[in-house]
Amino acid sequence: MAQQSSGTLARRTVLFDLPSGLKCAWYNLSHPAQYAALVMTLGCLYGVNRLFDRLDSAMYARLSCATRNWMQQRREALGM
Repeated sequence: MAQQSSGTLARRTVLFDLPSGLKCAWYNLSHPAQYAALVMTLGCLYGVNRLFDRLDSAMYARLSCATRNWMQQRREALGM
């Protein structure tokens, strides 16, 4: 196995790379501000999740109501 010097092999240790301006802005924030930003991000994700949950419930209610009405019309048309 050939050995390589540490200068010729570049290793990436991060999962993703942020643009340098954003990276510098994040690292220049104080720790409480970083924690606040993370908590606010989680809060926004939770809010979006609740919004989609309510929309899903409303669509399910509309779909079940429409299906019930359609079945009732079919029964009346068939004379059941």
